[in-house]
Amino acid sequence: MARLTPEDLERRGIDPDDIPRRRKRVVSRTIWAFLIRWRYLVSTSVILTLVVSLVAGSMVTFRDAFNDEDKLPTQSAPTLAELNQSIKLAKRYVNALYKPLHGGQAVQSEASGVPLRAYFPEEKSWVLLGEDKQECDPSEKGCQLTTSLTSSDARPKSDDYAVTFSTQNTRRALVADVHINWYASPTTYQIRVRPKRVIGPVELWLDTTKIATYQTGARGATTRTLSGADQSRLRMLRFTVRHATQEAYLYWSTYGHDPKKAAALRKFLRSNGYVAGFDLRAPLFNNGSAIPDDMPINGKAYPDCDHIARSSADSYAYHSKVCLYEDAYLASGERDPFLQAWTALTVLVRHGKPNQHQPGWDWWMQGDTPSEVSKHLRGQWNRSGKGIPKCTPFSCAELSSIRTSVFGALETKLGYKYGDETAKRFADAAAAVLIQTQVKVDGGFEFDNGKVYGRPGQAGSFLSAWDTQFRFTQPSTPKLPIAAALWWKNAHPTPLEFDSIIPSNSETTFDALGFLEMLRCAKYKVCALS
Repeated sequence: MARLTPEDLERRGIDPDDIPRRRKRVVSRTIWAFLIRWRYLVSTSVILTLVVSLVAGSMVTFRDAFNDEDKLPTQSAPTLAELNQSIKLAKRYVNALYKPLHGGQAVQSEASGVPLRAYFPEEKSWVLLGEDKQECDPSEKGCQLTTSLTSSDARPKSDDYAVTFSTQNTRRALVADVHINWYASPTTYQIRVRPKRVIGPVELWLDTTKIATYQTGARGATTRTLSGADQSRLRMLRFTVRHATQEAYLYWSTYGHDPKKAAALRKFLRSNGYVAGFDLRAPLFNNGSAIPDDMPINGKAYPDCDHIARSSADSYAYHSKVCLYEDAYLASGERDPFLQAWTALTVLVRHGKPNQHQPGWDWWMQGDTPSEVSKHLRGQWNRSGKGIPKCTPFSCAELSSIRTSVFGALETKLGYKYGDETAKRFADAAAAVLIQTQVKVDGGFEFDNGKVYGRPGQAGSFLSAWDTQFRFTQPSTPKLPIAAALWWKNAHPTPLEFDSIIPSNSETTFDALGFLEMLRCAKYKVCALS
């Protein structure tokens, strides 16, 4: 549009002196409109937040309206012999997942699986199945993960899937079908690998055990038979700091009474910028003096979300899904028995007072003191009488091992240290339930479809979740928040290292083990504390 001259303005009857004032009015109106809209958006956000809070609060009230907090459990206390046997089996499981590293360090593997890794001698590089790394091919203008696991088929006594390994120089350098017969004999299992594509020489390893060496074009299958008694061969290459390595350090420093293991774990944690023992689980091992009262319900409990530990040719660090939506997890999690029980146990261990006020809003946490939280959680137990469920602000789902364990620890302290007789009954019941959910010595466990599965590497662990018939059920995950967070942060799901029925892990078993050792010490005076 052509600029108007003074003559044009005069012909149109517009006084040139009016132009600045008109522009000012336009600017003024624009700013005022923005302010009005900004005020509207802010007020709307506040109103929506209040509405959501009220709805969530109402849903929780409805969710828990019929909980009976006064009903006593029906389970009998486990005997000392039962506790001893359970602790022995669990200790063997977590010990098998302890992974020594070079330089006198160590980590705790996340779970038992099939830890495959490939070595490419021409590139002098290791590629670990499940590691969160990418290789980039300029000719294809894109990057892809270095490994993938597909076509998985988990049967009661076998697993089948396909694996792909890529290097920085060659995509799909090794593609192979894997078959595991978990009960080739009563004491052994077999791994059969059939390569489908091999580019260049490559060695395939099961952690520290070489499975086969292949040359370009190889097609012949390789079968290895291994002893099911050696669970350490099946420890995952994946490790976690918060879920496993910190808790392993706490356990071997106290109940486990193994200073060498504790020192190696501490050395790794310190070398990677973490404070050994500064963990949400510290109160379970009578080691809560160095953590704050509100540790379970703030970001201090998640240092692995700030920085990731170093990986190596032997192991790699897991990127926790919680880090994708940490704030939302904490906000909603305060209505879950998990964070409620941990907050109560933390305050109780640190202050030694069942009626000590807790940090946070008592109406949101559904209890202001350890005693009040304990009573609320007894109502959650009595939903089924068979454990503590996992809960969202809207509903409660499967019965959960990590929630039952921390509830049992809270009741043990309240009952056997502070004289609450009802708490003793619930502590004993929690122990009885956990022992009932322990994977058998041969690795057998029942799935919620009625089938009995067997995984030798899982022997002695505790089911992470179960139904009312004490059958393993897959723990529920918040799919929508995870999907939204992945999209928002332009991230991708963590690759798979093992895609099968995985009934337990280090975190679940350490929680149960720590609680059972705490109860054995309090009830039967059999203590292994250093």
